[in-house]
Amino acid sequence: MDAKLDPKDTALLVHIDHSKPIEIKDFIATLNAVGSLYSSYVKNNADCKKMANAKLYVEKIEKGCIDVYLCELASCAMIPFMENVNTILDFAKMLKDVVSYYISGQGSEPKFSLSEMKACKDLFSVSANDRGSTTSIGAISKTINGNVYNNCTFNYND
Repeated sequence: MDAKLDPKDTALLVHIDHSKPIEIKDFIATLNAVGSLYSSYVKNNADCKKMANAKLYVEKIEKGCIDVYLCELASCAMIPFMENVNTILDFAKMLKDVVSYYISGQGSEPKFSLSEMKACKDLFSVSANDRGSTTSIGAISKTINGNVYNNCTFNYND
C-alpha cells in the first residue's frame, strides 16, 4: 500500500448485490455479525486501550445495490482516531482469511468462541437466502480512488 490512509476517510465497506428484496432479519444478522466479530477482534488484538470500547457505526447506505460504510469512532469524542486505520485493515484481512478458510479450505482454522462462530454463520445470511446475491466486505479508502483493501467476497454457492 503506497498511499497513506486517512482515518476520516477509511471505513469498512459491506457491499451487497442482490437479485430480490432482502429480508430485514437477514440484513440485520449480517451487519450484527460484522459488528460482533469486529468487537471481538478489537478486544483480542487492539494495541490501544481506547480501542477496547470502539464500535462500528453506519456512516452511509447507498441506493441500488446496498453499500454500507462502517466507520470506527472514538466513543467519547465521536471522531475517527488514528488507530482505526490499521485496525480496520487488519480486521478486513482477518475476515478475508476466515472466508477463505471456510469456503475453499485455504489457510488455518480460525480459533473462535461459540459466539464468534455464530457470528460467522450470520455473516452469510443475506447471500445464503438469495441465489443471485453476492456480498463483499473490505477496508476502503474513500479518497484514494476508492481503493478496497483485504476484500473478501462470497455468494449463495459459497
